[in-house]
Amino acid sequence: MRLTSLSLRNFKAIGFNEQQIMFRPITLLLGPNSAGKSTIVQALHYLSEILTSNNCNPGTTQLGGKLDLGGFLNLVYLHDPDTTIELAVGLALDNNLLPSYGAGDEDEHILLGEILDTEKLLDLSCVGTVEVKLGVNWSRQHDRAYVSFYSVSIDGEHFATINAKADQKQIELSILNCQHKIFNEPVNKEEEAINIGEALQALVDEFTIQPKKENEEPVFVPLQLRSGQWALPVFNQDLPLAPSNALLENDDVDPNKKPTDEERQQAETLQTEKAEAEQRFILLNRYLSRIIVGAGELARDCLQQFLYLGPLREIPGRHFSPERSPGLARWSSGLGAWDQLSLYMTKNHRNTEKPFKSIK
Repeated sequence: MRLTSLSLRNFKAIGFNEQQIMFRPITLLLGPNSAGKSTIVQALHYLSEILTSNNCNPGTTQLGGKLDLGGFLNLVYLHDPDTTIELAVGLALDNNLLPSYGAGDEDEHILLGEILDTEKLLDLSCVGTVEVKLGVNWSRQHDRAYVSFYSVSIDGEHFATINAKADQKQIELSILNCQHKIFNEPVNKEEEAINIGEALQALVDEFTIQPKKENEEPVFVPLQLRSGQWALPVFNQDLPLAPSNALLENDDVDPNKKPTDEERQQAETLQTEKAEAEQRFILLNRYLSRIIVGAGELARDCLQQFLYLGPLREIPGRHFSPERSPGLARWSSGLGAWDQLSLYMTKNHRNTEKPFKSIK
């Protein structure tokens, strides 16, 4: 798994026009002072802070090297608290799989495929690239920065977006692209068969379409998230999705009224239908979570592998001794290099000439 791109908007000196940097196995950033080279490093650290600890207003980051970011108001374009920072990273999965959050069941695509009446629903092992995009805003109500939207694309096409209001009272899966190209296959070999995307959309509609009233069109309401860190999902678990209609809610029953046999039978039938609908929703949620949550989790893990190797800003004194428990943060100032050099000399019986001869 490797990082392939970084896109920025309204970050530091980068304004509204989005800028994208494509990465190769070795990428060199060349330019004079204040050309924006450090902006790239800071953006990667900032995104890592958000995905790792949901910290949208970091001061000094310890992830992959100590680096002073200065907080949201220092990072946002023109220091404007009403502007949205947008950051996105692209990943090539290189045979890494999107994680599964089911209870020991990695074949949710088979079970969901049975519901959709198809054997062709992807197990997602063929997904080759993902992109995770975040929007970060400032909440005046809470006096803090927060993730206002979280978006995932797979194989170069947008798939889903979670949006959150500043008051955190409404978090919803506002966009779900069931017509994504990975679902563009007929459910079966029949000539008039619908494609998988249409079948998937019909299942989503079951939990998002409000029952229409007389002479009214049905109303679509996006799937809601019962809890969350604003728009950023909690990693390592399924999305806390909830239907936006009342399909899975229990009906009010008057405990003082004795039901008739017919009413009892209707209630039992309704209860069975709700149990089946709940199982369909669980499998749908699990499948969507593999893509939406899994993409962010992989982006987080990839960014955690980064290490900021700074210049030798600090020169150790005459009686320098290496840290007993050195952390990654020491590499940003150069002290991590002195730690390694000192340990190397100790390991080689304090032969101080050998390492310098090898450098020459």
